[in-house]
Amino acid sequence: MSRSFPQFILHKLWSIQDSLDLVGFKSVLLNDFTTILYGVPRLINELRILVKPTNKGFIELISDTIARELGLLAFKNDIKRFLESQGMVRVNPVTIPITYIVLANSEFYKSILEDSRLVELNGYRIRIPELEPYIGYLFSLGLSYPHIVDVITLLTIHCDRIDIKRLSKYNVTRSAVCGLIRDLYTEVSMFYEIEDIVSKAIEKYC
Repeated sequence: MSRSFPQFILHKLWSIQDSLDLVGFKSVLLNDFTTILYGVPRLINELRILVKPTNKGFIELISDTIARELGLLAFKNDIKRFLESQGMVRVNPVTIPITYIVLANSEFYKSILEDSRLVELNGYRIRIPELEPYIGYLFSLGLSYPHIVDVITLLTIHCDRIDIKRLSKYNVTRSAVCGLIRDLYTEVSMFYEIEDIVSKAIEKYC
């Protein structure tokens, strides 16, 4: 039986992460697919994988692994060059969305990698950040569209499980969260079904 396009993407993501893991590199998935896994419907415009460097020859090994998994062996040296010079590379595998490989060269990114978990979907195990570090990561992008929509939605629908003190570890303050949720309440106050959900979030964060 042939796979649907989302299943094909899921299979490829699992394959990339599994191959990186086999050669000693921990990775987490960011952006569109992770947002979906946390319950927010999104178009999959890109795939973004954060990889933790571990040893002296890591760029060569990561480049080789990524090039093989994406069917881009002819561009292995280009992938290596961008990882060395910019700490990230953007590739177009054609069969799946634009894919970014980002090296966790900062302490902030390294903490996101460490504060992660495996989720199982349709028999595949994918590693993603825990909810609080993921929201912190989205905050770090500057709250531009569409990231601000993801942040507000995640803060609202998961308010029961979010640890506000844990958020502060990722540079997200209670006052910033409260401000976003209050702004949302102003916009949805005429829709009672949503108003109740947002009111609950205001009680939690404000």
